[in-house]
Amino acid sequence: MEKSYVYRSVEGLKVALIVLLALDMVLNVLSGGSSWMTIELLQRDYTVEEADMNDLREGVIGLVQLSLFIVTVIVFGVWIVRSHRNVRAFGDYLEISPGWAVGWFCIPFANLWKPYQAMKQLWQSSMPDRSHAPLLPIWWTLWVLSAFIGRISFKTSMKASSSYPCASSYSASS
Repeated sequence: MEKSYVYRSVEGLKVALIVLLALDMVLNVLSGGSSWMTIELLQRDYTVEEADMNDLREGVIGLVQLSLFIVTVIVFGVWIVRSHRNVRAFGDYLEISPGWAVGWFCIPFANLWKPYQAMKQLWQSSMPDRSHAPLLPIWWTLWVLSAFIGRISFKTSMKASSSYPCASSYSASS
């Protein structure tokens, strides 16, 4: 039995995504500045208090970034599902279901091409006069590159030494 779909506006989700992505850009600039401050700290002798404050700042920024990421993922997922349902509400059939349009992002290896296929189908159904979306392949390429770079960055950070480089800054009583 074919499920019936009802149109629901995605305008609010679109605005929310734009705001969340803008906040992410601002937070990334702040994170870059904080990383610069960490590099400067590590190039000189520093106190335990300075190191602790640096760690606190980096931790807070990391927590805010993680929280923003989680909220953005949820809103993006809801937007994808609702958009796919809307296409079906207007009578157009998409090969990939609304649930799988999001689900494919979580399946290893298939997540390298299936979400792109779902988004391409959505684009082509939503904009029938535009059979080719030039931004879609660019977006997907950047998405996949970002995932690979993030994975490499994570693996590299896990191999980092946890010892303090400026041991001369610490007294024996610390």
